[in-house]
Amino acid sequence: MKKAIMMFFLALCITASSGGINMLNMNFSAPALGSGSVCSVDYGDYSSILTNPSLLSVSGWNFAKISFYKYLMDMNYGAVSAGLYIPKFGNIAFTYGLGNYGYQESRDAEGNTGDDFYSGEHLFAVTMSDMIVKSVYAGVNIKYLYSTIGEYSSDSIYLDFGMAFRLKKFFAGFYVKNWGTRVEYIDLGDFTAIDAGIGASYSFSITDKLNLKAMMDLNQSGGESVINAGIELSLGKAFGLRFGSSDLGNDFSRKIGAGVSVLLKNIMIDISYSVQGDIPATYAAGMSYVW
Repeated sequence: MKKAIMMFFLALCITASSGGINMLNMNFSAPALGSGSVCSVDYGDYSSILTNPSLLSVSGWNFAKISFYKYLMDMNYGAVSAGLYIPKFGNIAFTYGLGNYGYQESRDAEGNTGDDFYSGEHLFAVTMSDMIVKSVYAGVNIKYLYSTIGEYSSDSIYLDFGMAFRLKKFFAGFYVKNWGTRVEYIDLGDFTAIDAGIGASYSFSITDKLNLKAMMDLNQSGGESVINAGIELSLGKAFGLRFGSSDLGNDFSRKIGAGVSVLLKNIMIDISYSVQGDIPATYAAGMSYVW
């Protein structure tokens, strides 16, 4: 029955034709920012389950995580997640995300200024994931998004589907996300974009404690293809360094990132920083507790 349910979600997502908006496609976690926004196969980062939900069952731990992403000017993203492993059921996680776009100055058709207006988004997500056969993982997200732009508002429901495969030192994953009801603002048009991606990683040991993981994925959204790549150099589980670049094929939107992670007993702290041409630099921070 579990396999049938997973295959149903896969078929549903592949045949979909409409999807989400900005916050649903924002990789606002610190590890992702530091390693080039590779989320399809980054199973060490719990925020990546919002891109590929099958990664939750790969880690298979109970966890709680807080993430914050400072994106340009006064645009901020944050999320709080918690997950549990339930025997004979699999993994389940709950996430609340907030996108704050701040206050903007309104103007009429003649260019006259008016009152400031607020815009933002609230995201609620449930992730369910499990290993369906040995070394093969599958998962789904059910997401609710409430968006506001000044006096306009919209709410919608979305589904994501992801799978992942492990073969010794190789790891592969793919996802189809943001299939659901259309997000539409009165007089402002239709904001839709389905997102799909596929990626792979390879891990190997340099010494007994020093490990290197190389990651890359291809993302397709709104008719545009984006290639992301990154590496993670880790000293056991206690310390890690990340470097990466998102959108390798585009000079204008290419973003270079770096990050560091430190494990203090069961608490992991992640901090990342990225630069993108003449656009102000962005940074992200996260803290997770695993047991």
